[in-house]
Amino acid sequence: MCKEELEGTLKRQAPFFYPAIQGIHQFKLGSFKWFSDSLLFIRDRVRDGTFSESLEQPGAYECIVAFEIIKGSEHVRRLNTKELMLDARKLPLMKFGCVKELPVQELARLALVAELQSRHAA
Repeated sequence: MCKEELEGTLKRQAPFFYPAIQGIHQFKLGSFKWFSDSLLFIRDRVRDGTFSESLEQPGAYECIVAFEIIKGSEHVRRLNTKELMLDARKLPLMKFGCVKELPVQELARLALVAELQSRHAA
């Protein structure tokens, strides 16, 4: 996410929704946020500089945030093996535990561990 989304997310301890492309800093019903539970996908695809709006909006995926969903995980829809989607209208039905920024170096370390574990399992 971008720095503005990171600030809102850490302040609220829940995903912060605003349509960054339009530059409107307010909660917008009907907005969606995409997530991944795959560290390898985040490292290799999301942070590659060409993912989604990355080319039109530099810094869109500058910050990585880890979420723990305590209540309401049924409101997160799995789109494929790597992407999850949350509708902003479902946010009030959810409760989050640990919400923290994941430094890029930590992402790289955790993704390497996940990669080595997947190779060992194969």
